[in-house]
Amino acid sequence: MAKVKLYNILDKKILFDASSLKFIQLTNEVADTIDVLSATEKEEYLNALSSSEPLKPRKPSRNNRECDKVAFILSKDCNLKCKYCYEDFNFGIKEKKHMNLEDAKKAIDFIATHYDSVRTFTFFGGEPLLNYGIIGDVCEYILSKFKESPPIFSIITNGTILNDEILTLLNKYRIGVFISLDGTKETHDMNRIYLDGRGSHHKIIENIGKLNESRTFSLCVQAGVSRSVFDFSKERGICLTEYFRSLGIDGLHLFPVSSSDPSESFDDVPDKEFEEFFMREMFASIDSVATDNPLPINALSIMFDNISNRTIHEAGCEISMGNHFINQSGDVYNCPMLLSDPKMKIGNIHNPETLDNILNSHRLMDEVNYETIAKCQECDLKNICNVCPAFNYINNGSFSAPADVVCRYNHVLLKCLLYKMSDFVVTQV
Repeated sequence: MAKVKLYNILDKKILFDASSLKFIQLTNEVADTIDVLSATEKEEYLNALSSSEPLKPRKPSRNNRECDKVAFILSKDCNLKCKYCYEDFNFGIKEKKHMNLEDAKKAIDFIATHYDSVRTFTFFGGEPLLNYGIIGDVCEYILSKFKESPPIFSIITNGTILNDEILTLLNKYRIGVFISLDGTKETHDMNRIYLDGRGSHHKIIENIGKLNESRTFSLCVQAGVSRSVFDFSKERGICLTEYFRSLGIDGLHLFPVSSSDPSESFDDVPDKEFEEFFMREMFASIDSVATDNPLPINALSIMFDNISNRTIHEAGCEISMGNHFINQSGDVYNCPMLLSDPKMKIGNIHNPETLDNILNSHRLMDEVNYETIAKCQECDLKNICNVCPAFNYINNGSFSAPADVVCRYNHVLLKCLLYKMSDFVVTQV
């Protein structure tokens, strides 16, 4: 039986079938009576579009000789101390914190031995640009190993470190840059601070300006919306997406974040307030697409592709793809959010006994998907949401216990898309 639900979204009433990803806008007259109809009768309206046969989940493509992503943890150190950071940098403890070129080459040799191609090599941290000196040699060595299928390069950085040498490297190897920036000076500096407590916003904005002057690579922002950022922006009517559009970036990853601080929880935020806040952000992104300054939001784009292409998935997380995050000691993890938890290590490139674990790391998540997570079974978003097992684990202690804030966020994404996409669906009953 199709899972059909009537959504009242602002001035529209939209019937959505989660099993076929089809939807139809209803007239007020029909919508007024739809709730008293049976699921079968509701489905008849969807049949006005075409057959609503349930879709079959698409399994992740796993070619044993192809790898989607490899990330090198260039540094375990960081020059910031963000309040909601999920990593433990052990500030003040003397340990090897940087990956050297020899470490990197051994990791590359390991990857090249077991894979014919890698789609993306990412530089990660800590703050990877604290160790920018090896990036050029690492890129050259990677390119020498994957001549037939040159990979894409990217880096995730807090954006506070930039000089001419770094800018030259980024342009030469077209390294896509993802900068962590939580909005305006007031919102960003609430959480992303230097070790001495100073805010970092001014420096990041200065560096984004320098990057935009001569870049040949993509530039995106990763913006975490903490509860304090949510409250401040809501009270002052700040639209973060519009602010980011003014910076001349190419893409935006906007998502709610939480921490161990109870005051940062979204649990007591009424659904209406939560929905209104993130709807404003999503609509700003969608409306920008038709302008000469578009700013797509990553999670919104992914869900749009799923609905428009009528594609559903077994799981919505990179972990299921068997990605590898390798630190300076050769330890391998399959998610960056789990790097601080030794229990989450899946192996070490120098230990042959862990080879099978590393090459088949997707097995660790095979049992964590939409079909096995109890909370997902009756959800309209089953098979299309951006579920994050690691976020679940950090917040709830279990990969299969979805964090409420993520569920609420994904429902807002769906409502925004149904509202805007219904403008292009001509059938109405």
